[in-house]
Amino acid sequence: GVNAFLIANTNFLENLCNFYFQHLEEIYNVHEMLVDEESKKVFRASIKGKLTWQIQDFIFAPEPQYFLEGFLPTEGDIVIDGGAFDGATSRDFSMQGAKVYAFEMSAENYQNCLPRAEKYNFTLENLGLSNQEGQEFYNQSGAGSGKGRGNIVGNFIDLDTYVLRKNLPRVDYIKLDIEGAELDMLHGAAKTISRWKPKMAVSAYHKHEDLWTLATYIKSIRPDYEFKFRHYKIDASDYM
Repeated sequence: GVNAFLIANTNFLENLCNFYFQHLEEIYNVHEMLVDEESKKVFRASIKGKLTWQIQDFIFAPEPQYFLEGFLPTEGDIVIDGGAFDGATSRDFSMQGAKVYAFEMSAENYQNCLPRAEKYNFTLENLGLSNQEGQEFYNQSGAGSGKGRGNIVGNFIDLDTYVLRKNLPRVDYIKLDIEGAELDMLHGAAKTISRWKPKMAVSAYHKHEDLWTLATYIKSIRPDYEFKFRHYKIDASDYM
C-alpha cells in the first residue's frame, strides 16, 4: 500500500512539473505583472509548494482572506460577491458600508445564507456566475459545490447581463471564489470590467492554470490593472 502510494504521488508531481514547464512563458509573464516583491515571492513559493508537496514551502499572508489593504471595497461601493456560500464575506463587505450583490449557485447553500442576507441587508441571488445565461449541472458539496459536475440543475447568469437587467449604475468591486468557474465568469463580465475597472479579489487555486490564465485574461481586458498576489491558509489541520 505505501509503495504504491509513493509511486502514484511521484507520478502526479512529475506530471505537474511537466505541465508547469509547458507554460513557463505565461507563468513568467504573470510574475512580472505583480507590482511588489512580496507578491512575486509568494507567487514563486506557491508554485514551489505545489511541486514539492511541502506545506512549509508556501508563504501565507497574515491578513484575513480578501482583506488586503488597498484592495477592499469602501463605503458606498457596489460589490459583486461571486460564491457567497454562507454569506460571511458578503456580511463583512456589507459592514464596510458597501451595497452587496451576492451570488450563490447552490439551492441548499442559498437557503442557509438567506438569514444572514436579511440580517446584514445584502442582496442574495440563487444564481451562479458564468459566461452566459442558462442552466447547467452542479454538485452539492457545501463550500466546494461546483459547476459542470454532478446532477443538480442550477441557474446561471453572466455579470454583464445581470448589470444591464438590474440597471446597476456601476460595479466597484468583484470577489470570486466559484470552484474553478472563475475564468468563465470573467469572460461573462468583460464589458463590466472594461467599463468600470472594479477592484477584484479572484481566487486562483481551483485549477493549476488559474495561476496564469486569470491574470492574463484580466490584463487583456484592461491593460492598466495592477496585481498583487497572496496565499491564505484556510485549514491548517489538513491543508493539502
